[in-house]
Amino acid sequence: MITRSTYRLILVTYCLAMFCCSAIAKEPICGIDGLIAADRWKEAARLIFLEARATNKHEPTIVIGQAKAGFVEDALDTINATHIASRSWLLMSLVHEAPSLSTEKRDELLRHALDSARGKAVGKSPNYLKSGDLARIALYYSGKGAASDAKLIFSEAVIAAEKGLTEEGSGGFRQITELIRRAPTGEIKPWMLSVLQLSLNKTEDARNLAFACIDMVAVAARLESQDLMAPFVDCSTSAIAKIGVAPMKNSAIEALSKAKDEAGISNFAPSNSPFIEAIREARAGNAQKSYAIISGLGQNLYVDHKGAAYEQVFSDAIRRGDLKTALYFAERPARQLSYQEVSVWQRLAEKQIEIGNRQSASDSYGKASLALGRINSSANIYLFDIQSVVRLGESMLQNGMKDEGRRTLLLVQPLLERISEKRIDDRAKASIAFSGALWRLGMQAEAKRLIQQAYFYAQSYDTKSLYGDMEKARLLASIGQSITMYSESKLNSKSQGRITTSPPKK
Repeated sequence: MITRSTYRLILVTYCLAMFCCSAIAKEPICGIDGLIAADRWKEAARLIFLEARATNKHEPTIVIGQAKAGFVEDALDTINATHIASRSWLLMSLVHEAPSLSTEKRDELLRHALDSARGKAVGKSPNYLKSGDLARIALYYSGKGAASDAKLIFSEAVIAAEKGLTEEGSGGFRQITELIRRAPTGEIKPWMLSVLQLSLNKTEDARNLAFACIDMVAVAARLESQDLMAPFVDCSTSAIAKIGVAPMKNSAIEALSKAKDEAGISNFAPSNSPFIEAIREARAGNAQKSYAIISGLGQNLYVDHKGAAYEQVFSDAIRRGDLKTALYFAERPARQLSYQEVSVWQRLAEKQIEIGNRQSASDSYGKASLALGRINSSANIYLFDIQSVVRLGESMLQNGMKDEGRRTLLLVQPLLERISEKRIDDRAKASIAFSGALWRLGMQAEAKRLIQQAYFYAQSYDTKSLYGDMEKARLLASIGQSITMYSESKLNSKSQGRITTSPPKK
């Protein structure tokens, strides 16, 4: 008997054979390598997505990749093969990501997503999933100006969350509030907060109630509504007092303090969190005291409180445009991690360009380049090293430093070869990232070789390891998304320079 997995592999093999049988053409094209070599990117991408689906049909990035590539029917086939509990949000991913859907097709997909969300509940926490699926659809309708549909579906989401209060986990309201907190501001409406205010107090789980209300404090701040914010601050405070587990209680206290600080309603209220205190000192202009707080935090192989606090303070300073504090921290890294130093100086340079200070930005880019030298001298190279170099090079290019950006990007190839052969996934992801950068630089031939190399690595991934089939499917989907970009590109210029890419070892 042929198993389903065997059947899927036969199907993909058959699809490959059909493309290979284009021998009617003057030069027969065979396999994905051949399609890539012939610039038949769309066909290659489609087959790679099909191969990813045959590897693990439940990997969500496949649907997202197929949607972005415009393979709507393929994406629907993938969705229909997944677990019923995943279908509504995957259909909404298709609605959001597909580049050009007709009004009729979009409405059809929305109906299917809504039917799936409203369908028969499954599992131990059915209303937990239902509340999130319905809220996601309501937010979409709200963003499109369909207020009546949005209100109806949102009320269904809240009712599902209320029903779920007796289920295992009972976190349906968190599903809704987290979605609202992440949603674009244009999708969020004050009436949503008013509806939640009436229903949230039915939650008896203090932890879920506290964090749901904290989410709404942050959302009310985005809407610049003190009236909406006040009841959620009270709700959070009351719920936090009832949390019995100390670490969770402290986490909630810190989250509320941060939300209130960002809303500007308690900038100097006492806090037991060194993270919050470090940010507050930096905001008050006391960069040295802020850094001293961070320096006193611990770090080991598993937890890095010092590095996390440093990143929070620096990012907050960049967001606020406080370049004096940002520079102070950039000059004093929390740890001697070169890839982090590159990132810090790069972000500072980008902010300096944003405010028109190109000379300071040039100096910051120069400091980032010095940190690159330390990456190059490292004994071991990791994916995050490659990503930091690629991001720096592309940042330079985008900000008019063409020669510097190109030179930086060309440093990547020798680093690729120094990633351990045991870390196949890192080699594949690094090759994908570098390939995209080279394509945008106009070096198409080199980009092709790298994407073929990434495909070889993905093919070599051990699916027998824990979650191996999922990781392989994810790698294949990432390759499919990358070469979809190439199919849409209008670049016709010849390569502006050549680098040598070593073929993957077989």
